[in-house]
Amino acid sequence: MSWCSRKAPRASGPPAASFIFGFRLVDPADIDEAVHAVERAGGTVLDRGECCPGEPYVLFADPDGYEVEIWHELPTPVDPPGPA
Repeated sequence: MSWCSRKAPRASGPPAASFIFGFRLVDPADIDEAVHAVERAGGTVLDRGECCPGEPYVLFADPDGYEVEIWHELPTPVDPPGPA
């Protein structure tokens, strides 16, 4: 999991959970749709950006305050082959 979006604790906002979990995107272009889905479901975007060029992420709190990260990582030579 990419933890590049993890910043210092917030002074305000949703209660911080004791853990973060996340979802890895296959296509980095899907990040905008993921943000819209989060907002439609009642989530709050806490942070959004790129770990490095081509690796976008969004960190959000769900309606219960749990923190979730959605991100994309560029493929590396050690990644398994994708679907044919």
